[in-house]
Amino acid sequence: MSRDALVVGINKYNFSGLSALRSPANDAEAIAKRLSEAGNFHVQRLPQFLDPFENDAPRISANQEIKLADLEKALEKLFYPEGRSIPDTSLFYFSGHGLRKDGRIKEGFLATSDTDPELGNWGLRLKWLRELLEESPVRQQIIWLDCCYSGELLNFTEADPGDRGNTRDRCFIAASREFELAHENVSGASSVLTSAILRGFDLADLSNQWVTNETLVTFLRQELETAPQKFISNNLGCINLFFRKETTNKQPVQSTVQTSSQPNQTDKLAEQLRAWFTALRYGFEKGEISNEHYFEWIINVNNPIEKKGYNRMARLKSSKLYRISATDFKTIKQCGDEAGDCS
Repeated sequence: MSRDALVVGINKYNFSGLSALRSPANDAEAIAKRLSEAGNFHVQRLPQFLDPFENDAPRISANQEIKLADLEKALEKLFYPEGRSIPDTSLFYFSGHGLRKDGRIKEGFLATSDTDPELGNWGLRLKWLRELLEESPVRQQIIWLDCCYSGELLNFTEADPGDRGNTRDRCFIAASREFELAHENVSGASSVLTSAILRGFDLADLSNQWVTNETLVTFLRQELETAPQKFISNNLGCINLFFRKETTNKQPVQSTVQTSSQPNQTDKLAEQLRAWFTALRYGFEKGEISNEHYFEWIINVNNPIEKKGYNRMARLKSSKLYRISATDFKTIKQCGDEAGDCS
């Protein structure tokens, strides 16, 4: 399966009305690395430079500019490539300024470095992107926009490619509603949405399973429940986004014969479940019990507020003895993955 991604992070803007940004280049580079490592994507970066300190590895540049013509050309190559080498999946990630043109006919734009509304250049038109997606032969289309007012930029009456999408799988994610700003974290290291998406990659490492578009959106709803902005999403079909990060060191082949030094099935389930509870930010008290057939933990639930998809866990009191077997593990894991009441 061929998978291509265009990852764009624009820090530098020439128009006086658009301030220089700090996060987009770092955010885009973090996304690009994880897509390559865990998603098996062939990634094109914009703007790009070759890092001499890392054997000329491609990296997102924080100081270079991206012009509108460059972005349009790269998107055409991504979603409508020439020849017969059509990727199965194409992903477009954008971090930078977003603009909204008010008037009788409202339009959304992704601002490029040469954007200057006073000269009539507002950046990349979302209507143009819609037409490109309509004509694209790529079956699985993914768009993640991390910018201000991106609810307007990716509002689905404008950007949804319409009835033709019934034959395609799509994952659209926008950082905020049309009247909202998209925020950086307090540390300034990453934006709120991108930070959450990057944490979503860790789900694959913890579960040893593919993270899909539906899994990611469910995770984002929980992670961003109290965020200062409300992200918007639209999923159609099912897309495998990323798996666990591949290790550079090959592990030795394990013997299939059970020995006293090898973990049994209960130990393996306990390890997986501990990672799952840890991802939910539950703590573990002293007094654990385990043997060949079962294990008992005292789990400290720090946040008793019910969250969709984890109601059974949220209804536990602040500290509760919890006993689980292999059969119970399958039941609880299913409850955690479903978006509904697990009682």
